[in-house]
Amino acid sequence: MRRVEQRIEINAPVDVCYTLWRDFTIFPRIMPNIISISPTADPHLWHWKIKGPFGKPLECDIHLDLLHPNKIISWHSLPPSELANSGSVNFEKMNDCQTRIDVDFAFSLPPGLDQVKEWVAEFVEQPELVLSETLKRFKMIAEEVGESPSCAASILETSQPSGREKPAKEHLIDLNQPPQP
Repeated sequence: MRRVEQRIEINAPVDVCYTLWRDFTIFPRIMPNIISISPTADPHLWHWKIKGPFGKPLECDIHLDLLHPNKIISWHSLPPSELANSGSVNFEKMNDCQTRIDVDFAFSLPPGLDQVKEWVAEFVEQPELVLSETLKRFKMIAEEVGESPSCAASILETSQPSGREKPAKEHLIDLNQPPQP
C-alpha cells in the first residue's frame, strides 16, 4: 500500500472542522476525483464512486472504524474493493477558533491499472498533490463556515502584529444551513 500523510491548520473551531469532514456528501465538492458518496443501511458503511480510467468509475465500500467527535475519523475499505484504502483524520484543537488536521491515507491500485499511465499519473502517482489541493479546498469551506466575530478577533490577536488589522469579511454563513456550492 502507498501511504500519504499531510497536515493543515484551519482558522475554524474544531467542532466545525469535524462536522464538515464527517459530512461525506461534501467530498465531491472538494475532491475532484470523487463522483459520489452514498450512505448505506449501516450507518458505519458508505459507498464511494471514484473517477477511474476510460470513464469507468471505481467503487468501494468504506467502513468507519472510529468516530470520536472532534478528535478522529478512521476507516478502511471492505473487500472486494476496486481501490483498497484505509486512513484516519485527526483533529486537534489549537484554540477556540483554530484546528490542526492530520490526514494519514494508504491505498493500493486495483490489478491492471499500472498500464493506464494518464489516470495513474494524475490520481495515484501524485497523491500528495491531490491531498494538498483537497485540504486547501476544505480549509476554504471550513473557514467560511467557522467564521464568527469572536473567532475573527481571536485569530487577529494571535496571528497579527499589534497595530495591523485584518480586513473584515463582508458576510457570515449560518452554521444551521448547509454550505453553499
